[in-house]
Amino acid sequence: MASLVSGRALHLGELVLQFGLTLSWIFQFRLLDDLHDRERDRKMQPHRVLVQTESLGYFRCLAGLATIGNLGATGLLLSWNISFTILVPLNLMLAALYWKGGIQRLVHTQIVLIKYPMFVLMLSGGIPGFSVTTSLVTLLIYFTFAVFELLHDPSLRFGKRGETALFVEAFFLGVMWFLLAGWTAYSHPIATIILTGLAMCACLLLFHLFRPETTNHRPIFLPTILQLMVLTFLT
Repeated sequence: MASLVSGRALHLGELVLQFGLTLSWIFQFRLLDDLHDRERDRKMQPHRVLVQTESLGYFRCLAGLATIGNLGATGLLLSWNISFTILVPLNLMLAALYWKGGIQRLVHTQIVLIKYPMFVLMLSGGIPGFSVTTSLVTLLIYFTFAVFELLHDPSLRFGKRGETALFVEAFFLGVMWFLLAGWTAYSHPIATIILTGLAMCACLLLFHLFRPETTNHRPIFLPTILQLMVLTFLT
């Protein structure tokens, strides 16, 4: 879906290749995240495979190969400019974050989530193809993942400044909805009304989800569905 932000025509084969490339990015970065969080997962989620594995050599080699493979695949399928100006700096930034350590977990989580809007930026043509629409969509996706992460992990939400972060990010997520609605439907009044209505629904849902006593987080999937509808308008 993110590749549709570029506004250019995509053939089915190209879309399938980009979808596979995106899955490969997710695999690589999730594996790196899990390797870094292994000690914490040992206490919080002892059922995970990496926690139960005595030797991590195989997984570290796999993460290294996935990183190198993704750099090459991104260069071949998208462009080498995207690979070197976005994917390489992203890898270096996260590697420095994992190596440094000692950063407050809430801040660490917010930085790690930057990878998702970067996926959108790469699929939309990289820095040369950056536009207002792309910037709004990347921010929309970032704040969506940030809100979801806080709702998904109670230890983050109820930790130091967790609820403040949830309030601020939910607010900006609602703002992104309205900005995207207005910008995307600039020359289409009916679409503007529809998108504004969707934005208002998302804000109401986020207001409901923000309640500290909320324990059922399944409604987060409804805003996600609404986002897919907005991305459909972008095409």
